[in-house]
Parts: sequence; structure tokens; C-alpha cells
Amino acid sequence: MLATGDECFKEKMDLDMQVAKLKVLKQSYLSEHYDLEDRILKYFPQTIKEYEERIVSYESDAALAEQHKPQGEDRFCPMTLKGMTYTEKADAGEMLLAVCKENPLSNPVEIGNYRGFKMEVY
Repeated sequence: MLATGDECFKEKMDLDMQVAKLKVLKQSYLSEHYDLEDRILKYFPQTIKEYEERIVSYESDAALAEQHKPQGEDRFCPMTLKGMTYTEKADAGEMLLAVCKENPLSNPVEIGNYRGFKMEVY
């Protein structure tokens, strides 16, 4: 057909190539459209719910931390470890290191609390 030199054949081939390109673009568009639809219906609502739950948790943590503000000149809040309350930062630090060394890393163990938050060794 090309050997005849007829312009109609060349134009038909060009149009066929353009139609093929448009079909590929249409499939790409539809695929992206369905993907976005899926995200809007499934992913985003779940993500929004998770972030709302985090916000509530952060607000309750902030309120709890506000209730247990550090006092004194060294701004240290008393720490409870293994049932004993430590008011001095150095003593609490030494005991904390000792407790961490004596507990194996395999099982989480509650060791006390600080500023209203539970402390565990992992």
C-alpha cells in the first residue's frame, strides 16, 4: 500500500496510530480514576478515623502530663520504680538503669510510672 504513494493510506496509518495512543490513554485514565475512587471510598475514611483517634489520645496524654507538672528548681517530677517513689533525679536515674539491666528484653515488664504515665521495660 505504501508503494503506491497514495496519501490516503499514509493518513489511515497515522490515524490508526493515534487511535491506538488514545485507547492507551483512556485505559490509563480509567485505571487512575478507579484507583482514586477506591482511595476516596476506602483508604481516606480509614486514615481520617486513625488520625482522629490519635488526636483524642494525644489530647488525653497532654491533659495527663499537664496534671503532673515537674516541681522544684531542677524541674523533676517524682518517679515511682518498683513501688518506691524517687524525688531526686540522680537516684531515680540510677534505679532506672538498675531495673533495665535486671529485666530481660523478651517480655515487657511494668516498672513504675512517671508524670502519670506507665513505664515498661521491653
